[in-house]
Amino acid sequence: MRHPLVASIPRLPCFSGRLLVLLIPLIALIPAPLAAEDLRVQAEVESLLHLLRRDEGGMDSTSAFRATVDLRSPPGQAVEGRIQLRFTLHDEHREEQNGEASTDQVLTELLRGYTRFRLPLGEKTSLRITSGKDRLTWGAGALLNAGDLIFGADGTALVDLTTLGALRDETAWLTAVFLPLGDLAYLEAAVLPPLEHSPGEHLPSRQGPEQTRAGFRLYRAGERLSLETSLLYQGEREETTAAVTIQGGAGSLDLYAAGQVTLEDRPDETLRHGLEERSLMTLGSLWHLSPGFNRSLTLRVEALLFPGGAWTRAEDPQTASYGIFLYPELRFSPNRSLELVSRSMISPVDSSAHLSGGVSWTIQSGLHLQAFAGVQAGSSSSRYNQDQEGSLWFSAGCLYRF
Repeated sequence: MRHPLVASIPRLPCFSGRLLVLLIPLIALIPAPLAAEDLRVQAEVESLLHLLRRDEGGMDSTSAFRATVDLRSPPGQAVEGRIQLRFTLHDEHREEQNGEASTDQVLTELLRGYTRFRLPLGEKTSLRITSGKDRLTWGAGALLNAGDLIFGADGTALVDLTTLGALRDETAWLTAVFLPLGDLAYLEAAVLPPLEHSPGEHLPSRQGPEQTRAGFRLYRAGERLSLETSLLYQGEREETTAAVTIQGGAGSLDLYAAGQVTLEDRPDETLRHGLEERSLMTLGSLWHLSPGFNRSLTLRVEALLFPGGAWTRAEDPQTASYGIFLYPELRFSPNRSLELVSRSMISPVDSSAHLSGGVSWTIQSGLHLQAFAGVQAGSSSSRYNQDQEGSLWFSAGCLYRF
């Protein structure tokens, strides 16, 4: 199991990555000659030590250094641009029968890179067009979101449990058009070209236009409720998926629900069976409290439901599509410098769970010390079991944002 910092980063040749890492100090100096243009620059460096349990027993150690540089033009202009780069140095030590093996890797990643501009259509209306690599957040949900047709309803595959920021921050190459339909409504359309990274290539390679994804969402907000409907055609699968998201609440409590269904023409299957097999739903609640001066408490609970999933323990729990998963999250800040977080992924069908928790301490402005730990609780025939790789892990380090 790879370290969560690098689990989803495309690899580039090592010499290229090392060169980019050496250029980090130079990139940080870019804003000096461009100060008159009000270029916004933010940099973040993070160093972590990670211990991971192997499936045959024993522990592997991984050290990782990650640096992120974010260059953005001033907001509110007719034309905006952004470049966000991440460089990761990854050193893995693994115990083997004939000794200890060590692997060094340098990974590079373009998180965001886009141009955004406005095209006036009238005195008060204009199109906002984004082209490049960016994230479109459809639906509602921190980790489980059936309204997210672009990146998927289940975000557990790429989630980084060692972060206190957004759990999901996937990006994709796209061209999006945003059209306001009033103060509380808008229409957004997006086209995602079929780009993939090929081994040994620095740039993504193109595929046929028949594998393009395209869709739209229509959002409308009222006084207490908001409604979002979306549709996405996936050329690679030759199928269309529709979703509806409802969000509302009162006071410190927010509630949201989303459902999606894949539209296919299968004459030999009944409508009920088709809806069960090709639909899913997510439910969520978010509760904010302020139990004292400079204290905050946040409780989030999300559920992922598959009507056509398995509701009894399966023979192969790793590939089984169970009917329900739960994600509870608790965050507590007793003061401005300390934050505690607890996250879990629970499989009620086979009574197993992945439990994790962490703490972050801000000792100076922008400097955070942090530590996280996780354990899987379940039998050997469960989705989350204590015998598989990664069933026990610990991570500690520091993060500096400037």
